[in-house]
Amino acid sequence: MINESIQNLESMLNDESGKLSKSKKRRIIMRLSKLKKGLRGEVEIGGQIQKSIKTIKREMKQKSMNSSISLRKNSNVVCLCCRKKGHQMSDCRYYKQTNEEAENGDNEINSISERNASGKEVFKCFLCGELGHTLKDCKKPRNDNSVLPFASCFRCGKTGHIVAFCPNNETGSIYPRGGSCNICGSVKHLARNCDQQISKTNKNKKSIEGKNKEKMNIGMDDPDLMWNEAM
Repeated sequence: MINESIQNLESMLNDESGKLSKSKKRRIIMRLSKLKKGLRGEVEIGGQIQKSIKTIKREMKQKSMNSSISLRKNSNVVCLCCRKKGHQMSDCRYYKQTNEEAENGDNEINSISERNASGKEVFKCFLCGELGHTLKDCKKPRNDNSVLPFASCFRCGKTGHIVAFCPNNETGSIYPRGGSCNICGSVKHLARNCDQQISKTNKNKKSIEGKNKEKMNIGMDDPDLMWNEAM
């Protein structure tokens, strides 16, 4: 094992000598010297080549810069749980507290997704509880949007409703920075989940299908086409 390490380090010095920095070469030579002493039984050896102090300082400086950049980016971020600025929901103390209560049995929280037999994550419908589709694709009739038996609210941590209908949500809005659905103006759903958008999409599909059928019927009744087929 020691001989193999010595060979690897010597080959590194010989083959990649031009690519290595002076400090890296110096540390490799020191490591080789220690390995050879360990081979003779003079010292105990173990571990890897230590990073230089310069490298450690550079990495620490980079980490501090990254943390300061992330703080500046999050200064205007609004938490979807407590609605306060400066952090995201994943870092929210209130959100973590509700999760801890749920794990201790003080609250009920059901995940919006589960894993199937192969371990793949699949979505769970808030309305019917079936896996494989979301609320907007559910075929079960919906009388009251505020009643969703399989939904879990990340505002209060309870089941049966989403944040838009949470009693702790004074504004009733799911838009933390303001705004609304650009189709109907509601603040309780996103534009992609708007009923008007879904009905409009269905109408467009039906109109396209109707036009395609008309073209097919015209083609079948076309006398020129019938004449060519007869020929």
